[in-house]
Amino acid sequence: WDTSDIIVQLLLRCRIQAPVCFRLMPLHHPQALLFSSSMHGFSSSSLFSYAYGERPQTVIPSLSLLVVRDDGGHVFGAFIAAEWRRNVGHFHGHDPRNFLFQLHPAPAKKYLSSSKSTAHLWSSSEGIAIGGRENSFGLFLDSSLLNGSSRNCSTFRSERLSHDYDFRIADVEVWGFVLDAHVEEYEQELRQRAEDNEKRSKKQQDNAYVLDMIGK
Repeated sequence: WDTSDIIVQLLLRCRIQAPVCFRLMPLHHPQALLFSSSMHGFSSSSLFSYAYGERPQTVIPSLSLLVVRDDGGHVFGAFIAAEWRRNVGHFHGHDPRNFLFQLHPAPAKKYLSSSKSTAHLWSSSEGIAIGGRENSFGLFLDSSLLNGSSRNCSTFRSERLSHDYDFRIADVEVWGFVLDAHVEEYEQELRQRAEDNEKRSKKQQDNAYVLDMIGK
């Protein structure tokens, strides 16, 4: 199940089934895939590097969509409208636009921030989390991006998002939103990136062939 393929289908289906679900999300902007565990590996360090450290100038600063699929087939995540800082060891990034959501199984559910809570984003060497408190987060992903947990959360008045309280992670993606003025530039950047990846892959194959011949 390719999360890249299903995300658009799920978002469209959710907008049809529950139009209010993503009212705060800037869906009128093209979405840009910033991080994918299938492309960049299972590591929170890679997630921060690609999604928040090396963020292209073509995308809107500080806005991101974190999407997780667990080993039970549940798809859920968070819309984040604040800067997510790495390894600060305490809660930060309070923004009333932040929310948790569950896309699958249907119906889609959206959990808005409680006006009384400022406990939104958390990160440390152990992993990243949204909402709740230590050891009882609304959504927690460990630093390996292999294991996670979800608990009932007063920060967003949310229920458990995953199929079980503790789960194995199947896929993680972070999406950004392209600035209107940079859509064409972003598409050109994607084409260039694809060409670079193809050249890199060809070079690796050539090097492997040479080493193989030397070994013979």
